[in-house]
Amino acid sequence: MRKRSVFFGLLLAGSILLADGKTAAKPDEGSLLAAWEGALQSEESTEILQKTAERSYRFKTRLFPFDGELKVLNVLIDDFAEGEYLAGFASGSVEVELVGFSQEQMTRYARSYGHWYQLHTLFFDFKEGRWLTAREYRVMAMARNPLPAEGSLMSWLARNYFLVIMALLALFLWWISKKSGRQVKSALSQQNEAMEITRRSIVLSEKAVQLNEEANALLKEILQELKRSK
Repeated sequence: MRKRSVFFGLLLAGSILLADGKTAAKPDEGSLLAAWEGALQSEESTEILQKTAERSYRFKTRLFPFDGELKVLNVLIDDFAEGEYLAGFASGSVEVELVGFSQEQMTRYARSYGHWYQLHTLFFDFKEGRWLTAREYRVMAMARNPLPAEGSLMSWLARNYFLVIMALLALFLWWISKKSGRQVKSALSQQNEAMEITRRSIVLSEKAVQLNEEANALLKEILQELKRSK
């Protein structure tokens, strides 16, 4: 019974040590270079990656015409584990030089060279305690931070944002048109009232002229009667 207790105690202590070792893993230049070598060696386009000296390799690729020396110039590690961006990860970059590969060749094979150069950036997963390639990192990041569910409102808006913008624009134009229509109707109504007042004024003026003419005619008749009576 006592031996069994000692055995389980040792097993528990070993598990704790292993767990502590895993959580205590941190990114460093040595692990980054080893992971970078493995990632570059496993890349389908790599034909030869042979170490010839410290941080120096013979390298050949199918992406562009190069068969020569690859030198590691610098290793850079940025720890974003405590920040909002790349939470739980650190990024590592291996800066390299293809000896004899001219700027003109880089320009000629710009797309292929750019794709190849992206292979030199890896991401350290603090949870797993290992370096990930960019492809592995994208898969891991998506798994830990999944997009909203397909049926959610935010997902629908993300897929149909252009339609939403067009609908809002159409609604705004309809509101402007409706508001302008009310203003036009009000202006037409006021114009009709003014025309009606003008028409009535003309009618009254015509009546006044007619009455004035009738009064003048009556005065003429009265004057003629007065002359006859004399």
